[in-house]
Amino acid sequence: MSPDGESSGFTLEFEECNRKGEWEIKFVKDDIIKVEVDHINGEFSLVIAGKNGSTPYEGNFKDDMTFTVTISETDWYSIKFNGNNATGKIIVSKTDNRVD
Repeated sequence: MSPDGESSGFTLEFEECNRKGEWEIKFVKDDIIKVEVDHINGEFSLVIAGKNGSTPYEGNFKDDMTFTVTISETDWYSIKFNGNNATGKIIVSKTDNRVD
């Protein structure tokens, strides 16, 4: 796994991964977060959860997909990954768009 460390998001690349990971990033209310999933093999899940208790996303992946998540409150968010013989890539990035 290799988060890129940018404050606007990160990329996780993994091969035959059997572990958990967690990273923190600050998002602001009404930020729109784009999540791109390249699923090659295995099972993996992602949770985006704020320190104050909001959970804007929680799910498992079995296919390639792209979706957006709208942040409901300014907070530090944990991005939690769990892989089971997982191979693929997840890109989490803040878009330039915001909810008005």
